[in-house]
Amino acid sequence: MVEAVTGLVVYLQRSNIEVKALVDVYQRVAQVYADRETIYVVQDNWPIHFHPEVLAALRSQPLKWPVHVTYNWPTVPRPRARHLDLPLE
Repeated sequence: MVEAVTGLVVYLQRSNIEVKALVDVYQRVAQVYADRETIYVVQDNWPIHFHPEVLAALRSQPLKWPVHVTYNWPTVPRPRARHLDLPLE
């Protein structure tokens, strides 16, 4: 992820992106900006951004539009999902 003002890049190198890797990136961003109450992230509509286990890691927030996800995904996070209350919106 690239900060718009300073150009600071926060990333984790992975061979592929899956739910765990995306949550790891979000967690890293929250660590880098630990002094911020809310961190706004601009993303595309890649379905993994709306996976129930990715959303479980974030602070609860209303979604202002319908979410389109892969038909065979769960509708709620599994019990093992990380509930981190990350301040990313």
